[in-house]
Amino acid sequence: MRNNILILLLLTLFFAGCSVQTKNLTTKQFNDVKKAHEKKFYEQTRPEISNELKIFIKKVVRSLVKKDLQTINKELINPKVGFYNLTKVEGIPSFSHQDVIYNVIESHTEELSQLMSYISKNAVNYVIIEQNLKFNCSPNNDAFYGWNGEGLYLSDKSDGYLSKMLEESTITKDNKYKEDIKIANFIETQSYKVILTPDIVFYVNNIDGKWYITLFDRITTDCSSPDIKLDN
Repeated sequence: MRNNILILLLLTLFFAGCSVQTKNLTTKQFNDVKKAHEKKFYEQTRPEISNELKIFIKKVVRSLVKKDLQTINKELINPKVGFYNLTKVEGIPSFSHQDVIYNVIESHTEELSQLMSYISKNAVNYVIIEQNLKFNCSPNNDAFYGWNGEGLYLSDKSDGYLSKMLEESTITKDNKYKEDIKIANFIETQSYKVILTPDIVFYVNNIDGKWYITLFDRITTDCSSPDIKLDN
């Protein structure tokens, strides 16, 4: 009984001391301490290719083949981060930020949900190949049009479409996309690119210990002009 009372007394003194220390901090000091212990998700580094990553990619492919938007939206896309959807509108590169993939039935432009219908049912059996593919628009010879490979590919090589568009938009919109640029750099430098031929290209990032889809690239396979000129 005495031991219990002694433990209770010590705990009371401990929490009282913590309370006093917290009260002695100014609001700015408290926020500085809090920020020092918080790590923005876009400051995280890219993990090595692992079995966990490959399992996640295969789950994405199965969901895409089944057109299982519920699983994709609830489990494969981070609810706080969402994903970027890169496309071309009348030949002009464009991007949108979305929380979910919409089940679009009819549209003037092909939406992600519609592209899923073109995926081979056999894609669930594809073996993941660690290689970066190149897409050739080849306007003068259809024999060279398309990817220089077929199947499911995984690569740490990314294209800078998103950051390029955001940087150009920021110049004209008073730093509206300043935070988005940080996220774009995170996606493009810390992600893995997944190519599911012929039409699906998506990026995955590890956020707080879990893998998520962070970007769909529909620019690479769109040969309408003009192309984005990326600095080398």
